[in-house]
Amino acid sequence: MFSSSHRQKLGNRISGRYILFHGQPDGSFPYGGLLRAASGKIYGTTYYGGENGIGTVYELSPRSVGEWEGRVIYSFQAGNDGNSPISDLVRDAAGNFYGTTSEGGLGSGTIFKLTPIGGGQWTESVVHPFEGPPDGGFSYNGMVIDRFGNFYGATVHGGTDDDGCVYRFTP
Repeated sequence: MFSSSHRQKLGNRISGRYILFHGQPDGSFPYGGLLRAASGKIYGTTYYGGENGIGTVYELSPRSVGEWEGRVIYSFQAGNDGNSPISDLVRDAAGNFYGTTSEGGLGSGTIFKLTPIGGGQWTESVVHPFEGPPDGGFSYNGMVIDRFGNFYGATVHGGTDDDGCVYRFTP
């Protein structure tokens, strides 16, 4: 799946070990930012790749020798569950991940939830399919969490005039 490589650039601007993506079945185009868990693992999304070529959620685990081991924890399916995530992931207090997809669902993207089910396995559910105006649509940005557990995000379409909106989602 993923491979690890060592790179060093003059002036020590880039050095160390990093992960290379290879398209299917792992992932490609990791647009979103990274989420570092208390365990030291790093999580992110890819826009393409995975089993169906429409995006993944991946996990990077630190190895004892300073390298990383990568694996896909979810491959987006046929689009009903969302596809082509661009945004960052956020984590709730229970350890679930939430993210957004720029497409799929009812056609305008989704808010999805990944729940750990044990043994390193995860299950995905769509918690909100964006419907377009007057609802939001095409969420290219991630979400942030307030101290009460509400998530806030923005969409580039939707809203009253289809010029986008800022939304609040409460799990």
